[in-house]
Amino acid sequence: MLFQRTAILSNGIRRIDNLDAFFPETASFFYYRTHPFGGFDSVIGWGKKSTAASAIALSERCDLPYIAIEDGFLRSVGIGATNEPAIGLVIDPVGIYYDANSPSLIENLINHPDWFDEQVKRRAQQAITLLCTLKLSKYNCFDANPPKLDPSAVLVIDQTLGDASVTLGGSDQADFDAMLQAAIDHDSEATVYVKQHPDVLLGTKQSYLQNHPLLSHPRVELLRGNPNPWDIFAQIDAVYVVTSQLGMEAIFADIPVFCFGQPFYSSWGLTTDTKPVARRKKTACKHLLFAAAYFEYSRYVDPITGKATTFEQAVDLIHDQRHQAQQRANRSLSVHFSLWKKGFMPHYLHYNHERRFVRQLKPRHLEQIDEQTEVVSWGQHSAAIKVKLDRIAHHTRVEDGFLRSVGLGSNLARPCSLVLDKRGIYFNANAPSDLEHYLQNSAFTPYLLNRAERLHQAILDASISKYNDASFSDAARLPDHKKTILVVGQVEGDASIIYGQSSFQTNRAFIETVRAKHPDAFIIFKPHPDVVVGNRKGAVSKEVTDRCADLLLEKANLIELVRQVDEVHVMTSLVGFEALLHGKSVTTYGLPFYAGWGLTHDNLTCERRTTKRNITELVAATLLLYPCYVHPEAHTICTAEHIVSWLSANKGRQQKVSLRTRFFRLFKPKA
Repeated sequence: MLFQRTAILSNGIRRIDNLDAFFPETASFFYYRTHPFGGFDSVIGWGKKSTAASAIALSERCDLPYIAIEDGFLRSVGIGATNEPAIGLVIDPVGIYYDANSPSLIENLINHPDWFDEQVKRRAQQAITLLCTLKLSKYNCFDANPPKLDPSAVLVIDQTLGDASVTLGGSDQADFDAMLQAAIDHDSEATVYVKQHPDVLLGTKQSYLQNHPLLSHPRVELLRGNPNPWDIFAQIDAVYVVTSQLGMEAIFADIPVFCFGQPFYSSWGLTTDTKPVARRKKTACKHLLFAAAYFEYSRYVDPITGKATTFEQAVDLIHDQRHQAQQRANRSLSVHFSLWKKGFMPHYLHYNHERRFVRQLKPRHLEQIDEQTEVVSWGQHSAAIKVKLDRIAHHTRVEDGFLRSVGLGSNLARPCSLVLDKRGIYFNANAPSDLEHYLQNSAFTPYLLNRAERLHQAILDASISKYNDASFSDAARLPDHKKTILVVGQVEGDASIIYGQSSFQTNRAFIETVRAKHPDAFIIFKPHPDVVVGNRKGAVSKEVTDRCADLLLEKANLIELVRQVDEVHVMTSLVGFEALLHGKSVTTYGLPFYAGWGLTHDNLTCERRTTKRNITELVAATLLLYPCYVHPEAHTICTAEHIVSWLSANKGRQQKVSLRTRFFRLFKPKA
């Protein structure tokens, strides 16, 4: 059904980001309290809670459709109270899922599953596996460390006092009393764990089982903190609920569920029910329940693009946002950051993060650092600074990511990605890094590998590189009768050469060695862009390039050039990684992060790197697990796929330069 004008009475609904994308069937919205003159053909409100009473009354008075809106079953990382944009919402023109007194859209979908075919079932099977593997729930800001439960255990879910899903789910205090007693009686040897609502733990709300007499039972324990429910499901024998959504997630985890209320997922043959709902006549499978709840009933909008998206893409975003949030401490002390970098660094830290910037790390700062404080610094440092930083337990080093920007970092192009490494930094082969740890130790999941394959192909299709500078022209045609080798120059004195154990410290020595080893090859020398524009040192004299190179290309399109050559030779340059993405033979003369895994021809070895990896695993670690991505326009954590899409759309454009950046360029010191 299409609506021309939909009335809103709630300020909360007015503030929902991308509301029009969630409601494509509505042409326009208007706030009824400031424009109460009619002309609308529908009303939306927040479910059937007390806050929606005026909206429901208006729809009844005007005999217009009422559309209920609620948080989706897969909403976001943080809770709505933190003003985190909703990725998933449910839209119901029939009723609302937690009101068992009347039908709802999800109830109708399950009762009449004409839409549910084998293709939808296969998608639901894959999605359930995905949800279980990634341990995603409605909200996803759980404690990092899972609790260890007793070998025989059952779980009881408490809920907040007066919650609409309880009162409209045909339940009251007596049902919670009966549920807790039944859980105790379930097994005379089992420990009964009671999970309280996070709001109760914070002291902002009360619950039905709070201070309950049976909590003193010797086999009853309160679960502390806010653990991930999937970590609990792996350790329990049964789940007892009244109407909590966790009961539905337990069904997907194949845990027996006992319902003492009338939640929307009960009475379909998937739960043991004390209060069956007569309207629910269908015997459903868990795949039908999942598809109805997450595919048909829920809607997803990407807060980065502001456009409707799929369940699977919503999963990618929430997974990545949670992964980044889990990497950050509660507070940070950032040391030795330039004024320009201070402008974008806060976007790479958690939204609820306390941060300070200091120019120098002084003794008083060291005294203030505790277990909740993360010291953040850029790259490597002088020996004197390193001594201070090595004394700190929580030290994170920051560097540019591998899908960085449109334009050069030395020209102060804002980065789309950074790496924040707790062990070391990827270009320092003298010590382990988080990236090396991923490649050496990780057992990559099918989800991550499938995603890495798609990302790899997207990079190839869009011809994405680190800098994506549109000013570079295409390379000249190369000879067909000779082996062609691309020799990639670097900035001399660059940290990746110093710490990457390169066999050479100068571009001259590097190109002379390659020529000596391959006297009959057609050699192309490509200087580093920063050297070409004069921002960094590393120029090679014309006499040397004339003698050692058949072709000097200063402004070649790097990706087109890589595609045309047979081999790529590097000291430690990232171009070697990009050449691997394009299936090229790569020879290294140092120890870049991608060397030592069986993918390159290496002149040096690293004893720590003993695992053999394929290109998909390298992409998964390097581009999905290791970096943090921030969208250059939305300024919020996003996915690698977002950045590839944005770089593809913008690499041919001249980027706008802010007055702030122009100021920093004027006073930027020369290398």
